[in-house]
Amino acid sequence: MLCLPFSRWTLSACALTAFSLFLCGPAATARAATTYYVDFEGGDDAAAGTSPEQAFRRAPGDPQAEGELALPIQREVQRMLDVGRDFSPQQIRAIRRACYAAITHIDHQLRVVIGTLREEGILDDTILCFTTDHGDMLGNHRLWAKHWMYEDSARVPMLLSGTAAQQVEGPVGHHRVDERLVGLRDVMPTLLELAGIEPPGHCEGLSMVGGEKHDHLFSGFGEQSMSERACATRMVRDPRYKLIYYPEGNVSQLFDMEEDREEMNDLSADPDHGGTLERLQGLMVEHLRTESERRWVGEDGQLVGDPAAVPLRPLPAPHYSGQRGDHWPGPD
Repeated sequence: MLCLPFSRWTLSACALTAFSLFLCGPAATARAATTYYVDFEGGDDAAAGTSPEQAFRRAPGDPQAEGELALPIQREVQRMLDVGRDFSPQQIRAIRRACYAAITHIDHQLRVVIGTLREEGILDDTILCFTTDHGDMLGNHRLWAKHWMYEDSARVPMLLSGTAAQQVEGPVGHHRVDERLVGLRDVMPTLLELAGIEPPGHCEGLSMVGGEKHDHLFSGFGEQSMSERACATRMVRDPRYKLIYYPEGNVSQLFDMEEDREEMNDLSADPDHGGTLERLQGLMVEHLRTESERRWVGEDGQLVGDPAAVPLRPLPAPHYSGQRGDHWPGPD
């Protein structure tokens, strides 16, 4: 099995469901996970990461008192969403417990899928790929949910198992870890190559088992820096460094992902890393192509932030978006 790198925090395909499980009570899609939630009762907090008593990692470069977020944009978004500001250690423990329960539930369903393929006699001819769309902050850096570019949210599992022949003699192999940079756009060309089908010419992804590799990845969330519903943030990641950019306030954060995988030490103001910062900001500018994004770039080609930012305003009934009905199938 080729195990592409994933974060210990982001094996959370059902993190938001788990979050709702605690806040709202189990809906039809989460009810089965309640059994696993009970199984995690009394578990060791250290095994699950940061203990509730130390509830959050401090935000990078935080000059504020304990409990504050380092960047105004982070404080504003969390205030707008009205999530997590007043969670007690007991609530944080329960939310994380629900997340790990949901993950365990998914693990057990994978066993059922693999077992069925084996019993049907087609497992040796099947290619398996497991991934997800995002992780969840789970309170780390005092942030919640998915729209941040820290590892907890942005880094996801990518597990690939080829056919029996591909594991023995083909490009997938087994008991391997590949540290190359990959993204969700690489899934299609990978599966097509393993199935013997030529990827279409317009495909922007690269096969995860091919010789060509990404020298960097770009990702983003939100089309405008401050609005009623969105907060823009962008990321450029090369094999060692990550640049996170917030147009609101024109703020950059730079992290050495080899030495600082928990992103606790912002190097953006470190003169020794000035060249790295300038290089990654240049790559960032190249990827800013939409009309709203180009406003963040000055005439000299440097990042200047969003001059049209407006204050965030609380949403009406902000928790309703996380509610689920108790019927199956759901509405169209």
